[in-house]
Amino acid sequence: MWLEGRVVLITGAGSGIGRALALAAAGEGAMVGLVGRRLGPLEAVRGEIGRERAFVQHCDICDPAARRKLVDAVRERFG
Repeated sequence: MWLEGRVVLITGAGSGIGRALALAAAGEGAMVGLVGRRLGPLEAVRGEIGRERAFVQHCDICDPAARRKLVDAVRERFG
């Protein structure tokens, strides 16, 4: 598993390509930060990955302050 011990942050992780990337990264051993605007789909993906390996964060990535808050939250969760 080539991503073992790594943290991957994926925007748009609730559907489409973002969802597929999140599942693939988790399958390769990564801890996954799931980011998007709709919490319902993100929670569903976290359910597929597992709560211990995935973190859900609502974020508007167009907002610089929200991006900083996102990075801080992921660092707090995964170190």
